[in-house]
Amino acid sequence: MYFHINKFLLSTASRPIIWCLVLLSFLTGCEQGDGSEPKEEVRPLASFCRVAKLYDLNDTTQYTLYQYGYQNRVLQAKGYYKGKEKSTITYEYNNLGQLITVDVRERNFDFAQEYNGGYHQVYTFEYNSQGQVAKYVTSDLQNNNPGPIFETICTYDSEGNRIKTTTTVLATALTAVSYFTYENGNCVKAIINEGQESERTNLYEFDLTKENKLQAFEQASNLSNLLGPTANKNMLLLETRSYKVYTATSGTFEFFQEYNDQGYPTKQIFTRTSSYGQGTTSRLFEYDCL
Repeated sequence: MYFHINKFLLSTASRPIIWCLVLLSFLTGCEQGDGSEPKEEVRPLASFCRVAKLYDLNDTTQYTLYQYGYQNRVLQAKGYYKGKEKSTITYEYNNLGQLITVDVRERNFDFAQEYNGGYHQVYTFEYNSQGQVAKYVTSDLQNNNPGPIFETICTYDSEGNRIKTTTTVLATALTAVSYFTYENGNCVKAIINEGQESERTNLYEFDLTKENKLQAFEQASNLSNLLGPTANKNMLLLETRSYKVYTATSGTFEFFQEYNDQGYPTKQIFTRTSSYGQGTTSRLFEYDCL
């Protein structure tokens, strides 16, 4: 070890301080050679995780892969079934980063696992001055007369939650209205297609101690949130469905989640109970944490 000290610093007044600094530097330089065990580096947890893969725990050949682009926007979700590509959802954005189209293509399979038809729908979104979806149009491109089939108008409360959708069947001018009620940033009640034969009421309960880290992801990519209620702030515990006419299909869904160190769900278990019996579905999440 070599130290260069100029003559000025070697003056009588400063000499004790200098030699103390030299000794301190020498001792500091020798710390790594004292034979003690090296300390494990503590790395901070990633602050953001994005879903890379979502798959069925009961059948891992069924899964969805997600692709992202600029600012972690979802560009595509590809679904697979028994090793074959089953569905593709493509997302397109404008220069403001707003989602303008969602293109959904899905293939059906016969019992021999061969492709057998399917469907192709496109959703086109328009925005109001607050940057909220004001209207979306559903087009069916698979039938014999491809083109728009539904038009939906959206209404919001002062907090930006979607509280109402009014959907018009373009061929018949018939309308269906759905209402959504919120508490603590969560949709606690939904009345779907009020006054119609298909009317149902959903009631929801949440774990208010558990933040929904996938809220932004769900709002940006899940069709149930793009077309229906605003994504929830907290994790869902229980959903109760009651149908006005088809009462036999009424029932409950119980939700159980496991989480990673960042608080993102890694495993979700859905248990459905109705007059038809009980069934359980489990899905697993894999993430890219940044």
